[in-house]
Amino acid sequence: MLEAGQRLAGTTLLERAFTMATHAPLGVRLTAKTAYLRWRVPQWLEQRDLPAVLASLDAHERNPHPLSPRDAAMADVLVRKLLRTGQLKTTCLYRSLIRFSVLRTEARMPVEFVMGVRTTDDDLTAHAWLELDGKPLWEVLDHEYETTYRYGSGRKS
Repeated sequence: MLEAGQRLAGTTLLERAFTMATHAPLGVRLTAKTAYLRWRVPQWLEQRDLPAVLASLDAHERNPHPLSPRDAAMADVLVRKLLRTGQLKTTCLYRSLIRFSVLRTEARMPVEFVMGVRTTDDDLTAHAWLELDGKPLWEVLDHEYETTYRYGSGRKS
């Protein structure tokens, strides 16, 4: 039996499942896409720089029928829940990259990927999140961060 990540006819099983799921109902499609991206994003970050990974995530085929704002919010909740449990549990960086891809491609939302840092007496902490219209999207930042990188609105810093 083949494991996820093993090659079959030039493509991985997870890639084949993702391709088949693109025509499935929304919940199934988002679950497959989230699992696929959770597996691929760390690999891509080892092979390319962050702007190239973001460009790739933003270049995925757009949903011809964008999600309504309500469905986009529900999709984001599903993705965040999937990425906080079990095998898919992850960091804010991977979570934000995956949310960026899902919301840009499925809902066609003009979200921005943002990274920032904050310092305390002898500690430096980094965080990644999404913004829409210059405000954190469906997330409350527990601290104020100095923005160090932004991607997605046509302005990159």
